[in-house]
Amino acid sequence: MNLQVHGGLRNNTEYCVLCHNPMNTDASTRATAAAPYKTQPAQGINLNLLVHRIHYGINMQASNRTYAVIGHGGTPVDFSSTLFPAMSATGSATDARNCSLCHVNSSEQNDLTLTGLLPVTDPQGPLNPVQPFTSACTGCHVDLPSASHALSNTTVLGEAWRSALAYLSDTFGPEAAGLPLPLTREVGPRERQFVEKILERKIQTIETSSCGRLFDAVASILGVRHQTTYEGQAAIELEAAASSASGSYPFALTGDTPCQVDLRPCIEAIAREHQSGASVADISARFHRTMACVVLDACLRIRESDGLNRVCLSGGTFQNLRLLRHTVDQLRAQRFEVFVHRRVPTNDAGLSLGQALVANAISRSWRSQRMNCALRAGYRVIRRSQFGESDNRVQRRAARGSCSLGIRP
Repeated sequence: MNLQVHGGLRNNTEYCVLCHNPMNTDASTRATAAAPYKTQPAQGINLNLLVHRIHYGINMQASNRTYAVIGHGGTPVDFSSTLFPAMSATGSATDARNCSLCHVNSSEQNDLTLTGLLPVTDPQGPLNPVQPFTSACTGCHVDLPSASHALSNTTVLGEAWRSALAYLSDTFGPEAAGLPLPLTREVGPRERQFVEKILERKIQTIETSSCGRLFDAVASILGVRHQTTYEGQAAIELEAAASSASGSYPFALTGDTPCQVDLRPCIEAIAREHQSGASVADISARFHRTMACVVLDACLRIRESDGLNRVCLSGGTFQNLRLLRHTVDQLRAQRFEVFVHRRVPTNDAGLSLGQALVANAISRSWRSQRMNCALRAGYRVIRRSQFGESDNRVQRRAARGSCSLGIRP
């Protein structure tokens, strides 16, 4: 095999990684290229990304994407018309997932015991940087849905700092990256840059109203817990760290129906107070009181508009006894009738029971509707028989009527 791009030289592929490594791009040679290549982002040239993306060249072209690497002297080498042997002339793959066409003895399988691998730089790719194992996948799969799939299946679970970075970015904008907080000191810059790019490009960034993720975020902002090993760990440790300090942070209720809680003023106040040297214990205490105030203000608004005075506190966040106590006290002080869980858990176990009850009610309703439809279909059969139609004709009409209602004759 002669590697023609290098003039038929450098054919010892084990040396390829000297240049084609995770950190390298064609940035230096691209600077000497002519337009339009010179002004484009650099191209990733890590070996596993390079090899896979070259093989997928003609399909990238069909997706209005290109893979052009700038060689020495500013010469562009465009692989966008490269045809993988298993593909037809139109670029339609027989099965692009059939890795065994090239790999033998299951060598395409990732060795998950490997550690210390560097993320791959891929400025023109769907993710940048991209995790080492995932870079082979995104070598071919360059569209946004594939990037989202790769992201959701390679993200380490329990990373509370991701929620913190999302809240900080939403609150401070570009300033968030330079805030002197435990998060920016204790989480690696590569990991933070990766999530910042995800937030910037809105890849797999579904907005959530989860209160649990908010507690995760505050715990990470304060340096209590960046990564968790079980559900609720960050919130539990944040609760345990709280002192008996008084006071609360600002927030806003916006909109009419439904109203939305804007906690960006709260996040800003927490970050600023932590930077000024306030203790984690006092900040945690004020944050818990703030969340109780959020519930109270929302309930006051609903009572004013709808006249409702009964409040049911449910959800996993109310396993937090400090939050529950503050909330109940404030609601009762305003003469609300408050209900809390006693026999059924307030967490996902209670949610599961509620889902089962709803499913049972829907099932009963569905069965009742089928029975009513069957009775109506039978009534039509009797009426038509009274007008002297033949039995066969009546049966056919009954069958048509019952089938249209979802009833089988």
